[in-house]
Parts: sequence; C-alpha cells; structure tokens
Amino acid sequence: MNLDRYEFSVGRNFLDFEFCSEGPNGKIVKVIRFTPQNANGITYFSLGFGDVNEEANRIDDQSISNNQDRTKILATVAYAVLEFTSYFTDVMIHAKGSTPARTRLYQMGIPPILMKFKLYYMFMDLSTGSGNHLKRILTMKLS
Repeated sequence: MNLDRYEFSVGRNFLDFEFCSEGPNGKIVKVIRFTPQNANGITYFSLGFGDVNEEANRIDDQSISNNQDRTKILATVAYAVLEFTSYFTDVMIHAKGSTPARTRLYQMGIPPILMKFKLYYMFMDLSTGSGNHLKRILTMKLS
C-alpha cells in the first residue's frame, strides 16, 4: 500500500519523526512526537504533532498552516505510527487534537488510512481503564 505521504526522518530515540510540508505557504517543518505516559497503572504513548517553532524551541500544536496537504499529512502521521509500532511493539498510542475540531479531524482522517493497512487498533478510555478492545494485528509491512 503506497499512499501519498511525506518522507520523514526518525530521531535516534525513535520517538520523534520530522518531515516538511510543502504547499502554497512554502515549506513548513513538522514533528510527530511520541511521549511515554502512565494513567491508572497503564503505560501508553501520547502522540503529539505540530509545526516546529524554532524561535520558541518547541512544537506548536496550535498553528494553522493551510498548506492544502491535509490528507498527505495525515497519511504521513499514519506511516509514522506504523513505523513507531514496528519498533515499539505491543504499545498503546493516545492521540487527541489540541482543539475539539482537530480531535474530530484525527478521528475522521486517520482510522480510514490505518484500515488501508489492515491495521486493527484498540480504543481505551484511560480515565476508567475500560473500553472497546480490538486486537491489533499488523498484516502488512511498510514498503
């Protein structure tokens, strides 16, 4: 499965994935970061994503790039998730947007991309430790 996506570089700790969005607003450096977390004794990784703000030396998850490449960016995030889980097997990843609108975008945009890889995933409410569990099975390697 080859979706249109950006090539990314992987940090040596395998927690940071950096790529460059290209569009009408120029080249914008973006980072996908996986941060270990723990809630109710359950360890998981939080997926953070945004533009690199070099002046503030941080990832800006509030920026609006409008580079007209949303689908390509979401595909890049999905590939990063697959690459991350090939290195860190049997982990849970929690992704939530910085705003309700962004959370909805991720809920609508990323699962269909992951399903194209025949990747089954698990949703879990970390606040209660309960949820609808599906066994995660990766049946296809990245090309």
